[in-house]
Amino acid sequence: MWPARFSNAIESRVRGIVAEHLGVGPEELRPDVSLADDLAVDSLDLIDLALALEAEWGVVLRRRALESVRTYGDLLVAVAAARRRAARRARGAPIFARARVVPAGGNGGGLERAGELTPYEIQLLVADALRAGPGARLEMELPASTDDAGLATTRKRFAWLVGRGVAVSVRRDQRAA
Repeated sequence: MWPARFSNAIESRVRGIVAEHLGVGPEELRPDVSLADDLAVDSLDLIDLALALEAEWGVVLRRRALESVRTYGDLLVAVAAARRRAARRARGAPIFARARVVPAGGNGGGLERAGELTPYEIQLLVADALRAGPGARLEMELPASTDDAGLATTRKRFAWLVGRGVAVSVRRDQRAA
């Protein structure tokens, strides 16, 4: 009846918010009820409702998703998708790292960076490592609190550099342990 992976508790909270904002009884909200035709919801009502749902769940309902919402069931699907995206973002939160690119032969010091491993920072590290050329090393140190999944994901992100002649070392900070 409800979207996959959408618990009754979540649906109940969405139902309460929708019923309150639209001034309808919760029993009127069935998956097939048309928001526009049956409940007289216009685009401004839908935006107001989306803002309330976003505030409740800490998610972002995409404009494209809202444009395709016709029924209460469609709205549930949009909320479920926004919650999944938010969960993926939370799991993929950037990890703080200290990194050093050591040129081939280890001479000349190297380049050091520290910060969150955002996509931009990853791009910079990769460019630095490739510019250092074959025989260079990329040494990364993650906080001691980094879990195994974060460590594995970071190693996987940079593993392809080995094929370009850059040695890659990713480890947890042992000093803080």
